[in-house]
Amino acid sequence: YSCAIDSEKRIWTWGVGAAGRLGLGETLDVVAPRLLRFPDENGVSQVALGAFHSVALTAGKIVNRTIFSWGSGEALGLLPDGDTTAVLSPKVVDWRASIRNPNPEADNGDGANIVQIAAGTYHTLLLLDTGGLIT
Repeated sequence: YSCAIDSEKRIWTWGVGAAGRLGLGETLDVVAPRLLRFPDENGVSQVALGAFHSVALTAGKIVNRTIFSWGSGEALGLLPDGDTTAVLSPKVVDWRASIRNPNPEADNGDGANIVQIAAGTYHTLLLLDTGGLIT
């Protein structure tokens, strides 16, 4: 599957729709690009695709950026372990609340802002303006 961001900061998506990874509210395959209804008025600055989920970083001032994700709930890390429910449309990720870091000296994101995102098969990476990396 694929996603693209146009000049108006909108996401277009197409391909295999299994697990809701296209974010179109369904799991059907789509052969031609379709506009994703994105819930943030600022649009999108980045999108990253894992094997079973997608992640988007909103545009706008760095301090106001938000992360959205959709697709396999298990891959997103938004649901309890073992829950494979599909998230069919973009959902806000409260990334600070989801940090489970046993090292008290590690960067926990306090006061930090996201500058870049990446996704892999079953994970998402957030690069912070402090140089910290959240996985």
